[in-house]
Amino acid sequence: MEQKTELPEELCADEAVCFIAYRHHVSPQQLLRYFLYGETSIPFGT
Repeated sequence: MEQKTELPEELCADEAVCFIAYRHHVSPQQLLRYFLYGETSIPFGT
């Protein structure tokens, strides 16, 4: 079952989060969910 977690808007808009997400072709929300759920293999784009 997939969990839904409300992510704070200011965290999703954080400059560092946005930069890392942009560099790896994922949304800030996806990046934070991977981090929060302890994913060991993040499907970063090239």
